[in-house]
Amino acid sequence: MSDSPLVVYTKLSPNCSVRTQEITKITPHHMSGNLSIETCGNVFAPASRKASSNYGIDTPGRVGMYVPEDKRAWTSSSAWNDQRAVTIEVANSVCKSPWPISDAAWSTLVDLCVDIVRRNPGIVRADGKTPGLNYTGDKHGSLTKHKFYSNTDCPGTWLDQHMKELEVAVNKKLDSGQSTPKPAATAPTPKPSAPKPAAPKPAAKGNANVLAFQKWMNKTYGWRMAEDGLFGKDTKKHAVMALQTELNRQCGAGLAVDGSFGPKTKRACINVRQGAKGNITRVIQGMLYCLGYDPKGLDGSYGPGCAEAVKKFQTKKGLSPDKVCGPNTFAALLG
Repeated sequence: MSDSPLVVYTKLSPNCSVRTQEITKITPHHMSGNLSIETCGNVFAPASRKASSNYGIDTPGRVGMYVPEDKRAWTSSSAWNDQRAVTIEVANSVCKSPWPISDAAWSTLVDLCVDIVRRNPGIVRADGKTPGLNYTGDKHGSLTKHKFYSNTDCPGTWLDQHMKELEVAVNKKLDSGQSTPKPAATAPTPKPSAPKPAAPKPAAKGNANVLAFQKWMNKTYGWRMAEDGLFGKDTKKHAVMALQTELNRQCGAGLAVDGSFGPKTKRACINVRQGAKGNITRVIQGMLYCLGYDPKGLDGSYGPGCAEAVKKFQTKKGLSPDKVCGPNTFAALLG
């Protein structure tokens, strides 16, 4: 088994396993950021990250390799898929919805997929024998998505909407050598205007931000904890449960969702830094509010306000004030 000759940068990640299945799939992901291939390699370099991909493509269209194809990268929250897939992280040229990619990244993504297909005869079209991609909209095709296996927005709205076009472009180039321009953005369906929701009212007792955190956890995870705006053992327990749930979903951590922040949960924690988005960031913001710090929102976006609040909390706890919420900071927040 060989690797792609398109690679111009290599930084091997320790986060991988022995591949035990034939390669039959390609799974593109989005970086949820405009990372260079070097920065993406640095993200996957720590063993504590517990994540990786086989390849990365940045906005100028360069290709990096982080896990050789003969090994299983830890990318899709699914050992079943990652054992069978070559996974590719693609940079976003604009770091907000719909998370588009550049023309150069699209062209390179097509070329890299063509190269992977040519070297891996198990990746076939709908007829089950012709080399190429087959996007079926589920895990059974040869072109798959992270969101098939986890509660995630990956591969981002733009790639999500253009997977069929990727199949067509790759198969066209395999057949004729002709390139296909990047598809135009899909116009969103107009929605009827709705009244702007009223600002949340202060809690009758307790803290409005703590109340919002409690309400979000109940709504997101189906719990029935008290919604009183008061931070106590029950709120903390459910915050730990939320973190454990997300580490299982996003990283395949295999944690018991028991609300106890023990050594195994700490080892499973990833480094979350400015630019991150999602439910893990929302747990961080909620706990900061509970402990008297202001992350400037409970929106799941690790912006400058959240980073500064983390720094203040780290300083108070005698931790390195690097603005990164890693295992030690999680332990101080939730332990």
